[in-house]
Amino acid sequence: MLNQERDNPELAKQTREERMRYEVLALVCRAARRDPNEPVNLGPFREMIGVWSDELFRVIDFLAQKELVRYCGPEPKVCITPQGIDHLYGAGKRNKAIPDEV
Repeated sequence: MLNQERDNPELAKQTREERMRYEVLALVCRAARRDPNEPVNLGPFREMIGVWSDELFRVIDFLAQKELVRYCGPEPKVCITPQGIDHLYGAGKRNKAIPDEV
């Protein structure tokens, strides 16, 4: 896969995006202590994972569209959903990436 990524910048970009989705979902889940009712402030995440706000919110919007997180307050805050927890920890634990088709 690494050689393919080196030869194909679009594939490398897609792979990075899928991994970032997984990492953000995992961070939200850990911050919420796997509690779907625990709001998580996204402010500190930008610095934790070293991405621009636009990138972070693009990922959060994608995860919300796939119902893995939901917006649950201002600042903005999100909550992990039961589907998000299941994606991380259920049914044989999936790959550490979240493709476009979840």
